[in-house]
Amino acid sequence: MRTRLLRGLGAGAGLLLFALPASAQLNSLATIGGKQPISSDQPVAFTADSVSYDREKGIVTATGHVEAWQNDHVLRADQITFDRNTNVAAASGHVVLLEPDGQ
Repeated sequence: MRTRLLRGLGAGAGLLLFALPASAQLNSLATIGGKQPISSDQPVAFTADSVSYDREKGIVTATGHVEAWQNDHVLRADQITFDRNTNVAAASGHVVLLEPDGQ
């Protein structure tokens, strides 16, 4: 398993998954229920069984036990894709978003 720390999710091997402007996607999730939003200025780290990057399409795909975190927010999924062109991230398969209070 590898751990990546990204800023704006475009770092590390020309990737990344989120550093995330995709945190904008996470921001909308984190504001559900009036919770404090996730900061797009903070780096996002993640682990996954494998990570691939399609340079032509600008898409990063993390698969297998993916866990992304920023501060105390954690996103878990079977797969997370991040489109560097549109700054949109999508999680699929057993998706769980944990707030800092563990819920």
